[in-house]
Amino acid sequence: MVIEEFDMLQDLITRLEDALLKNDIDSLYELIDEANALYGNEISGIKDAVEDVEQYHNLVVRKSKTICHLLKQFQIREKNTFRAGIMPITNKNLGNCPKAQKVYRSGTQKYMSGEFDRNVLDDMRLSLELLVKQILSNDKSLENQLDELGRFLKESGSSTEMRNLIRTVIDGLCRYQNNNVKHNDKVNPKELEYVIEQTSAIINYLVLL
Repeated sequence: MVIEEFDMLQDLITRLEDALLKNDIDSLYELIDEANALYGNEISGIKDAVEDVEQYHNLVVRKSKTICHLLKQFQIREKNTFRAGIMPITNKNLGNCPKAQKVYRSGTQKYMSGEFDRNVLDDMRLSLELLVKQILSNDKSLENQLDELGRFLKESGSSTEMRNLIRTVIDGLCRYQNNNVKHNDKVNPKELEYVIEQTSAIINYLVLL
């Protein structure tokens, strides 16, 4: 699940809670149908609740509360799944580069606490930069490492396609940082998870070479 999907789920939960609070029966019918269409095949219990309402209309409020509860449980599970995914693995893989590991851990802790701002992206970039500096034994900025990193990847047996892919992604991440974070301080929360995942994927590839 990506940020957009989390936002969509939260919006549905909020609208359901609002309709329940107002006892807006018409909206409840629409919302449980929406929940069934979006999550009926994914969350056990939603389809059964909707079928109960279709058979016994007086159950709409009760079953709407059930569906809202199921959606909230699903939301918690999905957040825990994401947080238990690539970030802890990457943090562990950075064990041989303590400086990069410390910065990476700082960024992920900020993200998990709900700080969707430029500091998280600053940490992601710096952790990758520190790792590359250690690998290449120099002190260049990340955007100035592309040629040397390419040679290192070639010597390490990486294919041409992989070298080009990593170069393109790093160049894109640097451009994103410069255009949206470093100078303009503009962070789109919906793009944050993707940047974390891309940075983490490159780190995990490099530390295993």
